[in-house]
Amino acid sequence: MDIVLASASEERKNLLKKVIKKFEIFPNTAKIRIKQTKNVSKLTRDLAYFKALRICLRKPQKIILGADTLIEIAKEAVGKPKNKSQAKQILNFLSDKKIKAHTSFCLAYFKGQDRPIIKCFSYRSQAKIKKLTKKDIEKYLKTNKWKNRAAAIDIFDKLFTKFLERKLTNKEKEIFAGLPTNEVKKKLKEFKKILK
Repeated sequence: MDIVLASASEERKNLLKKVIKKFEIFPNTAKIRIKQTKNVSKLTRDLAYFKALRICLRKPQKIILGADTLIEIAKEAVGKPKNKSQAKQILNFLSDKKIKAHTSFCLAYFKGQDRPIIKCFSYRSQAKIKKLTKKDIEKYLKTNKWKNRAAAIDIFDKLFTKFLERKLTNKEKEIFAGLPTNEVKKKLKEFKKILK
């Protein structure tokens, strides 16, 4: 059964390649407006649901994988910075704080009749950021690894990992990066059984 990743994220594409060799990419290009909530997990779940649903209606008889990730800092949801200035502001904000990554993904399938079948899953990871100096932040900003990353965090970047108080497990890193691959593999297997 064909699988479609409803995301333009390079990070997600590379993570998905770890568990699925062949898949199509069809990103959601619609602007999404979701009611603001203090529940960041629910927000990522709603966003992932919308992405998966929208694409499955356009690509029937294929399994669609929609995902979303937000970083929570001091009970505030933080998405991707739009520019270097915003990235700097975010990095200053996360300095010396505990942060939580919320990633949700949804699997969706639409036969072309009835209602789509959609299953969603949410994951959370956390880390503590060391106190960052101006020099730390400037050095990291020069790498451009902050681009297209929730809260300007490239969790796999060697320089950024030096900012963490403890080493994260691979699953924790993947949650920060936007797709826990072993969970995707397991849930995809279960989802395919539902469709039979």
